[in-house]
Amino acid sequence: MNSPQSILKKYWGYTSFRNLQEPIINSILEGNDVIGLLPTSGGKSICFQIPAIINKGMCIVISPLVSLMKDQVKQLKIIGVKAEMLHSAMSASEIDTILDNCIYGNYKMLYISPERITSAIFKERVKKMNINLIAVDEAHCISQWGFDFRPNYLNVNILKDLCKEASVVALTATATNKIVDDIRKQLNLKNIKIFKDSFIRRNISYSVISSQNKRKRILQIIKSLKGSGIIYYRSRKKCEEISDFLRKNGLKSTFYHAGINISQKNERQEKWMNDEVNIINATTAFGMGINKANVRWVFHYDIPESLENYFQETGRSGRDGNNANTFLIYNKEDLDRFKKTHLNSYPSNHEIKEIIKKLYSYLNVFPGEGKNTLHPFNLQLFNKKHNLGVNKAMQILSILNCEGLISSHRNTYDLSKIKIKIDINNLDNFKLKNYTHDIINTIIRLYPGIFNNLVNINEKLIASKSGYAIKETIKILQNLHKSNLIDYKEKSDTPNLILLKNHPIKNEASINWNSIDTRRKLKNKRTKSILNYIQNNNLCRNKILLSYFEENFNKKCNNCDVCLKDNL
Repeated sequence: MNSPQSILKKYWGYTSFRNLQEPIINSILEGNDVIGLLPTSGGKSICFQIPAIINKGMCIVISPLVSLMKDQVKQLKIIGVKAEMLHSAMSASEIDTILDNCIYGNYKMLYISPERITSAIFKERVKKMNINLIAVDEAHCISQWGFDFRPNYLNVNILKDLCKEASVVALTATATNKIVDDIRKQLNLKNIKIFKDSFIRRNISYSVISSQNKRKRILQIIKSLKGSGIIYYRSRKKCEEISDFLRKNGLKSTFYHAGINISQKNERQEKWMNDEVNIINATTAFGMGINKANVRWVFHYDIPESLENYFQETGRSGRDGNNANTFLIYNKEDLDRFKKTHLNSYPSNHEIKEIIKKLYSYLNVFPGEGKNTLHPFNLQLFNKKHNLGVNKAMQILSILNCEGLISSHRNTYDLSKIKIKIDINNLDNFKLKNYTHDIINTIIRLYPGIFNNLVNINEKLIASKSGYAIKETIKILQNLHKSNLIDYKEKSDTPNLILLKNHPIKNEASINWNSIDTRRKLKNKRTKSILNYIQNNNLCRNKILLSYFEENFNKKCNNCDVCLKDNL
């Protein structure tokens, strides 16, 4: 068997591991389940990639962002490791091909989102794969006490049941002891080893700046900095405005957020990666998994939601180990707005109960009914009907999701279905137009059993094989359904809600109000922690950050704005 060191040298060109990488890899190779806490830039991905390469079979990686998956798969392919990913923009035939490749093609890595696990086609195919490892990236998302809890991460347990022989490694850069314990419980890890590295980033300096004219102050500071940097915002509009302001003042600046198309994203990211543009103004998802080592500075134009977010985002600088500077700039209006939005903003128990009543009513579900039923759900219409604020409604629906009352569902991966209702021998008796006849004959050739059962079909494939446009093909299928010649259940991308419990007969849903109260307290604690960090003028900023993550740091870092002020 190849050693971890030889694999590291062969594929990555390094001669030695960083910090806890080697003991984590060795523990996985020994068959243990592992939780690894490594700081941002600590090299988490190598911890599961090397065991996957060494062991027979394949590793499935659960990852929260498509951009993060794409970047890692791209890098693996460049170094010669067979890797693939599944994402929502793929067609059914592309997904089908990739899953077959993972069964028969000697692939080593498959990256998926947590939502993918519940897909019927994935669950069926994964049983045929030789899975040696399940890697849970950004594992804090599985903890209900985490700052970024995502209920879909709980689907990992379904995958564990399907791959009983596989070890599990859960990795994160931001987790308290409470969150680590919850990760262990949620994943039901038994033979477990926990590795925790220091979160300190000695090469990063932290500064907090109060300024009433933020854009002028940012321009002044950036002109004194060298290298590439990121400015983070919570608003797309502000992201574009400041980028334009910097560009008009002679700086090479662009912007990146969810409102621009894929080709623009790729072009702008590539220019920034290649240092053709040195400033990228972005919303906070940008940077996860992006392998740019020489980011020299990070700005926060808006107050981050929590110290976890702040720590992750500042950690995207200085990954090469060289010095990097981070700045959080704010004014009095920012503080007032942040307090109003976040302090004591968690919904009250009364508000939660009222939304539950309105939700069951909106879905026309009666007391004692509704368990495991699927309902089309338009949040915008729901809010309009009940005169609800968008943020509050979304927050409460997220709570109900966490509490196991509902589950969101989007039919992104489902396929359309068809059954031909007329007898094959009587087909010629129907005076069908030539193009309709062509399409029916194509369906019969492509899908055996179409006369007996509802069969999954792909409209694009039917259109291609019959020589007609996709819109025309769908219209013909819809008309055949109206004429009762076929049963055509068309794929829908409309969001749905699954009710996981019956409408409570006594109007009191079975909710764990204690856990909701705990989350409410944690939310307020996070809000107060970031406010205390910003308004602090006396304590070393590294000491505050590390203390938040329950790591002792009793000396000054001599690198943050507070320590440097004290040294004057």
